[in-house]
Amino acid sequence: MTKSIVTAILILAPATLAAAAPVVPGSYMEGSVGEAFVPNLASRSHTYALGPNTAVGPGEVAYENGVNLGVEAGGDFFAGSGFRWGVAYDQTKAKISSFVITGTINGFPGSVTLNPDVIEKSEIASGNIYYVLPTVFSRVQPYAGMGAGMAFVRGAKDTFAFSATIGARADINSWSYVGARYRFFGIGPTTDTTTGVRYESSTVHVVSGLIGIKF
Repeated sequence: MTKSIVTAILILAPATLAAAAPVVPGSYMEGSVGEAFVPNLASRSHTYALGPNTAVGPGEVAYENGVNLGVEAGGDFFAGSGFRWGVAYDQTKAKISSFVITGTINGFPGSVTLNPDVIEKSEIASGNIYYVLPTVFSRVQPYAGMGAGMAFVRGAKDTFAFSATIGARADINSWSYVGARYRFFGIGPTTDTTTGVRYESSTVHVVSGLIGIKF
């Protein structure tokens, strides 16, 4: 479903560009929806009570592809400077496909695979700085940027986050636009507040379609 929404935004964009006005500076607000690709997440060694069994060792969490929803508002630092600022909120949900513990099981070398029916949710609030690149194809405005903020992972301690973004947007008319972007998130180490399991740093890759307004 996520791919369909993103594809629809990108397909509709060219049809509206014929009547589009050139990109103008100013403030903006946009919403995005995309697919999140979450690499495996490693945990440090921990003792797990699994019914009558005890497993000791580090773990690795594997995820299915997830969904990312985002909103952002910002504006130009100075008209014509090429730099833009933004304040963003991103929410990612991804289902855990497996959790593998490798070490000892009841004192003997081995591993155990768990399949929890859990959907992880992370929220990132960040401040971003972008540099707007020269316009191409008359009205397509590419840009690149970076950001930093805080990550709030459900059931875990808050931690720092940073991001890198590349994207492009094109006007529908003088006050609205559509676009697409790739955003990389880096999330710092955190600790599960219930079990005490310590997780290493993690990353998330998000490909999104977006629609926004200018004012």
